[in-house]
Amino acid sequence: YSGNVERQNDALTGILNYSKFCASAENAIRYNKDKNYAIVTFDIDKFKSINDQYGMSVGDMILKHIANALKAFFEYDENYARLHSDVFAFYMEYEKRGDIIRAIEKVRRHIANSDLNIDIKTSFGIYLVEDRHVPINLMCDRAKMAALTIKKNVMKFCAFYDEQYHENMVKERGIEHDMNRALQNHEFKMYLQPKYNLENGNMCGAEVLSRWQHPEKGLIPPLDYIPLFEENGFIIKLDEYMWEQACKTIRAWLDSGIEPVPLSVNISRYHIQHNDLPAVFEHLMKQYNLTSDMLTLEITESMFMNSPAKLADVLNTLKDRGFKLEVDDFGSGFSSLSMIRHIAVDTIKMDKDFLDQEISSEKGKIVVSHT
Repeated sequence: YSGNVERQNDALTGILNYSKFCASAENAIRYNKDKNYAIVTFDIDKFKSINDQYGMSVGDMILKHIANALKAFFEYDENYARLHSDVFAFYMEYEKRGDIIRAIEKVRRHIANSDLNIDIKTSFGIYLVEDRHVPINLMCDRAKMAALTIKKNVMKFCAFYDEQYHENMVKERGIEHDMNRALQNHEFKMYLQPKYNLENGNMCGAEVLSRWQHPEKGLIPPLDYIPLFEENGFIIKLDEYMWEQACKTIRAWLDSGIEPVPLSVNISRYHIQHNDLPAVFEHLMKQYNLTSDMLTLEITESMFMNSPAKLADVLNTLKDRGFKLEVDDFGSGFSSLSMIRHIAVDTIKMDKDFLDQEISSEKGKIVVSHT
C-alpha cells in the first residue's frame, strides 16, 4: 500500500501529483454532469529568483507551505495537487464566477499567512469546464495560458481562459517560428513615410517603417509582430537590419546623383542596454561612406523611464557625432519636457491624443507654442 501512495503523491509535498490529479479531476467532472467545474492552476511569481537568493532549501519550504495552505482550505485531499516545479492546481464546483474568485482569494490568504518572512506572490489561471471530453491535462494547460496573460500586470492576480488567448499564443508561436528565416530571406521590407516642410511644401525627410511580406500570409502589419519582437528581443536584429537598409538606400541615391533627405530610424530601449550604439552607427557610416547628418535617430518618450542617465550619455554621444535626434509619441503619458532637458533633441513629434486633449487647454497651448 505504501508503494501505491508513493506513486500517487508528490514526493516533496505529499499532496497529489500530476497524474493522480488528472485522474481525480476527470472522475469528478465526467460523472457529475449536473455540476459546474473549474480547473485552477497557479505558480509562484519569480520563484527562480527566490531560489537564487535564499537557496533551494527555502524554495522547498515554500512549496511545502503552499501544499499545507491547500490542505487547510480544501475538505478533500483529491481536489488539489502539485503539477511540477512551483505549479499547483485544484478543481472546484461553482455556480457563479465570483465563487471561483472568492476561493482563490482565500487560498491566497492561506499562502500569505507564512512564517517564512518572504512575500509569496502567486498568479492564477482559471479554465471553466464546458466540454467535459477535453483531456484534463489540456484543461490545465489552458488555465496556465490564462495565468501567463497577467504576469506583467501587478494589479491582477487571476485571469480566465479565453479561446482568444489560445489563438493569440498559436499566432505568436507561428511568428517566432518564422522570424529568423524571414530576416535571412529579406522578407522585412522598408517603407518610407515622407515628411514635408509646411512652409515651402518640399520633402525634408522620411521615416523608415518595416512591413513583413510573408510568402504565405501576405503583408503582416507591424502591430502583429513588433510588440512580440520587443518581448523576445528579436527587435534588436530587426532594427539593425532596417538601419542597414536605410543606409543602403541613401548610398543608392547618392550613387544615382539624387540629393538624399535624412531618414529617421527607430531605436528601442534594448539597444541602450545591449549595444554600443555610437560604435554601431559609426561603422555603418564608414561602411556606406555616409555622413551622420543623413540619419535621424528616433526614440520614444517611454525610453526615458528606464536608466535615464545612461540613455542621456548614449544619446548625447550620438548627438556630438552629428546624428539628429527625434522624440516620438511625446505627450503619450510617460514623461514631460522636463525629462528631455538634458538632451538637445532636434525634433519632438507630438502624440495625436496629446494634441486632441491638450490643445484646447491653456496649459496645452503653452506647451505647444514653446516647442
